[in-house]
Amino acid sequence: MNPDRTGADSETADPDPDLDATVERLLGRRPQGDYAVAVSRPDGTPVVLANAPFLHSGRPMPTRYWLIDPVLNKAIGRLESTGGVKQAEAAVDPGLLAETHERYRRERDGLIPSDHTGPAPSGGVGGTRQGVKCLHAHYAHHLAGGDDPVGLWVHERLREAGEVVDGLVTAAGTSVNPSIRPGGADGRLVTFDIGHESTRLATNVDGRTVAMSLPIGAATVTAEHLRSDPPDPGELSAALSVVELYLDDVVREQPELAAAIADSTIVGLGVIRFVAEVELGVADGDAIDGYILERDAAEELFRALATESHLDRAANPGLQPDHVGWIVGAMCILLGFMRRFAIDEIWVSTGGPIDGMVNPR
Repeated sequence: MNPDRTGADSETADPDPDLDATVERLLGRRPQGDYAVAVSRPDGTPVVLANAPFLHSGRPMPTRYWLIDPVLNKAIGRLESTGGVKQAEAAVDPGLLAETHERYRRERDGLIPSDHTGPAPSGGVGGTRQGVKCLHAHYAHHLAGGDDPVGLWVHERLREAGEVVDGLVTAAGTSVNPSIRPGGADGRLVTFDIGHESTRLATNVDGRTVAMSLPIGAATVTAEHLRSDPPDPGELSAALSVVELYLDDVVREQPELAAAIADSTIVGLGVIRFVAEVELGVADGDAIDGYILERDAAEELFRALATESHLDRAANPGLQPDHVGWIVGAMCILLGFMRRFAIDEIWVSTGGPIDGMVNPR
């Protein structure tokens, strides 16, 4: 057995009997395939395994990321027992969920040798073809850095219940969101997460999270203000004005958060990654995570997208079909934020906002 090798994406390493024993204890049985530790606790105890696409027997293994932490497994089990699977499926946009399954499938199947014949793993997260089957699998994907809205939904529920495990790190020894870079004079970060129906800003001040959610998202701004094709100047002006008003609320209601924005690295989450895809002209490109989106580039992109028709935007090589309708709304929030707080650049992350991700001041 080779626990430090996923079977296709890393070099062969010497077996680690201590790691094998730990994983066997957490699983309650001996692992049946190659794996790597994707996420661990600060003391090195494995939390999420990255599995090879096949077991030693040759049987397909559809679950790329496997949650083996007993505390988190029990917490998510309680969530599932109270209808969490149906609640998550109802809360997440079906289109985003389908994209998540497809990204997961591509990552896993990319580890299968090109000359493989015979049975192969199928489906998306945990082998699911559509909808939500297992919250544990989605949360494991999320912790490992996957852009997984169900995993993010689970994280928020765990956070509300006080059951989040802080200080988790990836195999690379970084916070669970691998794209985070030190920011500001003291390494502080502010996460800027544009969703479809809301936008969330968060930071850490003296060991406590300071956050604020705004009722503006890519889809809501589009539906309420950008009705013409392409949007006329008056509509764009109205949308930007609404964004500015809500950002003024941040300054008034959360002055600590507003102050942090001025001297911190801004980490862009949510649909900001799709803006980066358009800027780079590559949908789901490897260069997205950690990409620096500069304000000048964002301004130029906004002018281009806002003056194009829906049909013209659909021809953009970096713009996925499901995003054509609301990408200008997302740009209004992004540019409104950068303009209001004089932000010159944003680090783009494909992961999710995880407690402990923002560095304490």
